[in-house]
Amino acid sequence: MVANPFLALSVSIPWFLAARHAFRVRNVPLILLTLACTGIILWLLQFHCLDCGVTRPLLRWKQHACERSTARYQSGTRRWPRGPNPVVQTCLWGLAVFVGVLFWLMSM
Repeated sequence: MVANPFLALSVSIPWFLAARHAFRVRNVPLILLTLACTGIILWLLQFHCLDCGVTRPLLRWKQHACERSTARYQSGTRRWPRGPNPVVQTCLWGLAVFVGVLFWLMSM
C-alpha cells in the first residue's frame, strides 16, 4: 500500500491561507469554519492498494483486504520492496513538505 497525501496537500494550502487570514482579522465564524474543515482535510488523506488499485481514506487502510493481498498474506510471501505502512509514509511526506517550506522561507 502506498500513501497518497497529495489531494489533502492541495487543499491544505488554501486552508492555511484562510486560517491565517481568519486569525489576523479575528473573525470568529471564519476561525470556526477553518477548524471544522480540518476534518475534511484528514478525510482527503488516502492510501492506494498496489494489488487491486483501489484508493480509499487513509483511516481505513487496516480494514482493506482485497483478494490478491489476502492470497499473498495466506501464502506467506511478501511484496518486495516492503516499505513502511501508509501512516508512516504520510508522516514522512509531511516532514518532507515541512522541510521544503522551511528551506523556501529561509531563502527569502
